[in-house]
Amino acid sequence: MLYSVFWAVLLVLLAIWSTGVWVLHALLAWSISGAGVLTGQAQRLENLVVPGWLSAWLPPEWLLTFKTAWSSLLPWFESALAMLPSAASWLSPLAWAVWAIGLLVFASVAAVGHALIWATHRTARA
Repeated sequence: MLYSVFWAVLLVLLAIWSTGVWVLHALLAWSISGAGVLTGQAQRLENLVVPGWLSAWLPPEWLLTFKTAWSSLLPWFESALAMLPSAASWLSPLAWAVWAIGLLVFASVAAVGHALIWATHRTARA
């Protein structure tokens, strides 16, 4: 009886793990495939104005430093957004590798749990 409950719980956890990896893969693939549309939008971020209530609290040199840092990061941000759709090819193998690592963890937990149940039954009989 204890074996059945143990394996049933382990199989339910494995099903939850598999569903979670599949859903996360689907969400990431969907968001990465649509990221290429945002490539032209980064230049609009340069035109953002700091609200008056925030600029009253921040020193002007901080605002200037932030704007120069942001303008230097914009080309990198543009190139990263442009490369994201082509990076989707590594997403499926990565999802399979993460799922396989989880499967190995569940298998090792199953082996240890099975050995512990077997050892307790063996000592109970003796």
